[in-house]
Amino acid sequence: MFINHWHVFPDNAIDRAQVPYVLGDGSLAEMADIMKSAGVARAVAFAPGISCMPRDTWYKIKFKTARECNEWLFQALKGYENITGFANVNPRDPDCCDVLNDYFEKGFKGVKLHPPCCRIRTNDPRYDQYYRTIERAGFPVSVHTGIHGWQTEHYLPILMGDVAGKFPDLKLILEHVGGNDYFDQALAVMVKNKNCYAGITQNSGRCARYFLSDEKIKLLLDKIGVDRIIYGLDYPWNSGRQGLLDDIRWISGWGLSQDEQEKVLGGNLAKLVDF
Repeated sequence: MFINHWHVFPDNAIDRAQVPYVLGDGSLAEMADIMKSAGVARAVAFAPGISCMPRDTWYKIKFKTARECNEWLFQALKGYENITGFANVNPRDPDCCDVLNDYFEKGFKGVKLHPPCCRIRTNDPRYDQYYRTIERAGFPVSVHTGIHGWQTEHYLPILMGDVAGKFPDLKLILEHVGGNDYFDQALAVMVKNKNCYAGITQNSGRCARYFLSDEKIKLLLDKIGVDRIIYGLDYPWNSGRQGLLDDIRWISGWGLSQDEQEKVLGGNLAKLVDF
């Protein structure tokens, strides 16, 4: 298995007293333990961002630049050969493209983009060069598409259709598939744009807004097919090893062949980063 969507942080970056619903400590060491105990061969870790939502006072990152955030992950991953790094850079950063290129050269194989945390409108032409840089590198970008505060109209999944159309070779993973609120928008974008993938996450976790019903899973399988569905744990918001095992059992109940299950649980992701 090659499991996507693990958020990792330096020690003490999460004030657990403020966020008792967080189900892990966000460390690479814990991530590696979960992987080993659940039989996960490879995984993707997202670099931390400079900031989270303004009211999220639990987030105690001390880094001041995107380069520092990504350098922390680059250095920390030297002891974890089976964990692949994804860069985290705000498109509003004047140096965003230079930072992306530097960390692609260092071995990162994708990008995490969280529009409400970055405070961006996802299809704003000012960020074209950001998307173009990732497209030219050939790597995927995992884009948060579910409701997460701020001004939802600026990061509606339907806006990613503009990005996908403008950059047809850019591989876009629509994380949470819009959630329950905007699933239909995310599905419409993926049906029209073959460079868009469904990022399934956290069906056994704490956040009901991201759960996808059996009916929605069937729609995904019917409309876009199993080759464009990618599972991610959304650690540490999910319940570690048990949450991962529960989700694997959930996927095994979709009526897929063993080969198709393996695509969802890593085969499709591997094609995007190991081209």
